[in-house]
Amino acid sequence: MSPIAVDQIPESLGIERPPNQCEFHLTRRTSLCTISKLGRSLIGGPMRRLHLVLLFSAAHCGSGGTQNSSFRLEISSGGGTDLGTQRIAMQAGDTRLIELLVVGAVPGSVTFWAQGLPGFGRLEGPLLTLSPARADQGEYAITLFAKSGNQTASTSLDLVVNRYNSPPRKIENLALGDDHINVRFPMSCPNPNLCTANGTAKLWMATCDPEGDGITIDVEVVVRGRPFSGQPTYSVTTKESFSCPAYWNASVSLPGLVRETSYDFGVRVSDEFGATEGWVQQRGWGFDQGPCTSRLCACYPSGSYCFQDYECCSGVCILDPPPVGHCQ
Repeated sequence: MSPIAVDQIPESLGIERPPNQCEFHLTRRTSLCTISKLGRSLIGGPMRRLHLVLLFSAAHCGSGGTQNSSFRLEISSGGGTDLGTQRIAMQAGDTRLIELLVVGAVPGSVTFWAQGLPGFGRLEGPLLTLSPARADQGEYAITLFAKSGNQTASTSLDLVVNRYNSPPRKIENLALGDDHINVRFPMSCPNPNLCTANGTAKLWMATCDPEGDGITIDVEVVVRGRPFSGQPTYSVTTKESFSCPAYWNASVSLPGLVRETSYDFGVRVSDEFGATEGWVQQRGWGFDQGPCTSRLCACYPSGSYCFQDYECCSGVCILDPPPVGHCQ
């Protein structure tokens, strides 16, 4: 960054140049000007207040000659920054612009670089742009450098990326089917008194995440009468973003269950960062595993809607018309 005089600021930037914003430091033989512009960012960013910090050598302010003195590097990022500790906190998903300020006399042009800069950071000249994603929550130790001639100055920046997070919404429209029926009517299945799965049982449900994070659905299945352990028996995960109110219509297969056995189940929904409302078990979340030949499993009484014969206690589902019928 080469020194520039106040009267050399390009008019195309649209920045006013009031003289009372230029302060001459006699001991440093430099003039430091801070200019604020409200409007579109100079790098094409969103509408926000941008603080442009410029450094001038003493010669540009009419002083006779310059002094070969050392300089230091400071950070100027606007409100909310504690320059004493060089610590900045920001929210994941936001973008922060940080300007590097060289204070003191410089022998020539200034170059900048950084160590420990995370992948969501970009340093272009004296402008540092930070754009962390939600997965970037954490603390980062960054060292920033400025070099002019054979002189180098550095400063440290402790960056804290916070992430607001809320759990996925509770599941909706939960229904149970099997190898022969893709999905039943939620009001009738699951139901420990009415519902039997013939073949591999399958759960269908809908959920979403307020922040659009990835979602995991855990299902614990236990033999009826046994306690739940809080450990998943089956799980399914999506990395696709389903930000509410866009719902993920998920299915979870429950293979390996013993025929002619009654089961209950619980469900837990978590996001990719572990936010969850915990396990949910409801009294009506149960079914029998079929096919059943030695005993009568849970079934629909006469007149109930049905898709297959084995759903009906009578063993007959009259399709009128297909695919939905009623139990004889």
